[in-house]
Amino acid sequence: MNTSFISTLSLSTTLSSTVMKGQVSLSKATTEATTGRHADIGETLGPLTGRDFSLRSDYARVLNLIDTNAIVTGRLDATQQGITNLTSDANTFMQQLLAARGTAGGASVVTPSAQTNMASLVDTMNTTLNGQYLFAGINTAVPPMSSYPGSPAQTAVDTAFQAFFTFPQSNTTAVAGITAAQMQTFITTKLDPMFQLPAWNPTWSTASSQNTTSRISTTQTVATSTNANDPGFRDLAEAYTMVLSLGGSSLGQAAFQTVIDNAVGKLGSAVYNMSLNGGQLGTSQQQIKDANDRMSIQKDLYNSQINKMEAVDPTEASVRVTSLQSQIEMSLSLTSQLHKLNLVDFL
Repeated sequence: MNTSFISTLSLSTTLSSTVMKGQVSLSKATTEATTGRHADIGETLGPLTGRDFSLRSDYARVLNLIDTNAIVTGRLDATQQGITNLTSDANTFMQQLLAARGTAGGASVVTPSAQTNMASLVDTMNTTLNGQYLFAGINTAVPPMSSYPGSPAQTAVDTAFQAFFTFPQSNTTAVAGITAAQMQTFITTKLDPMFQLPAWNPTWSTASSQNTTSRISTTQTVATSTNANDPGFRDLAEAYTMVLSLGGSSLGQAAFQTVIDNAVGKLGSAVYNMSLNGGQLGTSQQQIKDANDRMSIQKDLYNSQINKMEAVDPTEASVRVTSLQSQIEMSLSLTSQLHKLNLVDFL
């Protein structure tokens, strides 16, 4: 017959060990009941842990792309709104020019509108979102255009005018003598080249002709911006410049009509090119929407697979929490009672 050594110390030590193990198990059970997932993924899944990490990495990448696409979509929406506003201004101004073409004093009617529209063009080109210039191409840190009055662009036009006609626009008497043929020659040979690349940069624009691109899915990258060097914006600037800087109300009727005809032509070209630009951006917007739809399905699939590997039954975890709490409380109670035992009390 064997006998075992029994003492209050050994019993107390055993109970303390049980309490410590119970507290560790309780911590895990509480975590699982709260999160609905295994407290220690590596311990539970073993060899499948690597696959779980891979799924989580893919899931995080898809979520990041969806979040990034939301920012890109905001940029494209703001850009499209700018193009829409400029197109509306151009169409309205074209009607004003046609109405003023055969009217005495027509220049005094359309010049204020040209000033307003030129300012609107510059403001739109300098639109920012989240600290980035939307119409700057990849050069998003620098405003693409400067205000026209007093700018290098206006100085260049004034210099070209005086060099060609041998007098400035302020010489109203001389300006009144400009013929329609002379004005057409100046526009064709001197003014038009100023609005072509590369002369457009940097006199008019500091934007990059290279547009920004964005990765919108794990396999797809698209252009997600436009720039102030686009033909539509250059034509728009030239149309407003003709009305503002080629003599205006000082011109004779024939020369004034030549200016109007050329400005109307540039406005028509601007509207056409801006519609092409908006269409290209619209294609990018649709591609982003389609990519988000596909990635939303991928996200759900990844999440479903992760849940199958990591999820626990929250009801079962809650029952374990309650059971472990009861066991710990019982062990603590017994330990407390053992500590109160004293041999002297039994002598």
